[in-house]
Amino acid sequence: MAAFADRCDEQYHIDQMILHAQLYGKYGYKENEIGFYQHIEVLRQRWGLATYDEAIDFAEHIVMLKQGDKAS
Repeated sequence: MAAFADRCDEQYHIDQMILHAQLYGKYGYKENEIGFYQHIEVLRQRWGLATYDEAIDFAEHIVMLKQGDKAS
């Protein structure tokens, strides 16, 4: 049960990161930039990665995998 909760929590942070990035791209609000980095920081720590770039790359990989699952 804990593994399921961890995956749901992880998915929440990924979804929020994507949302903040899209809103920042559309409106350019500083709050969305800050929100993006807050969620990527949580994921970076959870995944044990050293940099934001590694966390962003890893999150992009997960999103691509999930999109592939939905297309199947």
